Amino acid sequence: MDGLNTDTRVDHDGGSDELHGGAGNDNLIDAAGDKTYVLTGGGTDTPSDSSGNDTYLIFSAALQAGGTLNINDGGGQGAVYFDGTRIEASQLTQIDATHWQANDNRYSLTLGGGGLMIHAQSAPSAGHVLLQGFSNGDFGIDLTSVVTPPPAPINHAPTVLIFSQPRMRGDQAANDMNWQYAA
Repeated sequence: MDGLNTDTRVDHDGGSDELHGGAGNDNLIDAAGDKTYVLTGGGTDTPSDSSGNDTYLIFSAALQAGGTLNINDGGGQGAVYFDGTRIEASQLTQIDATHWQANDNRYSLTLGGGGLMIHAQSAPSAGHVLLQGFSNGDFGIDLTSVVTPPPAPINHAPTVLIFSQPRMRGDQAANDMNWQYAA
């Protein structure tokens, strides 16, 4: 089922179907069944799904064109793919409490604003994807299992003791030495 321009497409059959968002603002609505949503067009696409094990295929070209995808999936089951790679914790590095970066640097995630936001790194200020109402673990994305890289080690300069031994004169004891501390 294709959303070609500004359209609302409703799938009532409950089967396993593929729904496509087109160039316009598309509302793709499904009542039941396992769906694959292919989100490639510009404009604002809003797939809404209340149940099923759904798959969302997101392409950076759509985001670079300024496309906005608002995914409203009541069940949070299934998976989200970005340019063919599933988004999952093993593919992410945590930047701070609300930001994650894909290990291949193709996309970033931001938690807030009513859900989980996905940005293409090739055009971070262009379009985005919003997984509305995201809860940790939805779509198999467990952000608590992302390993935070350890902080960079602090480079302390070694402590060096420098001493010099002046020329000894006959009336100077051998243990009289000049010691200096240098950091």
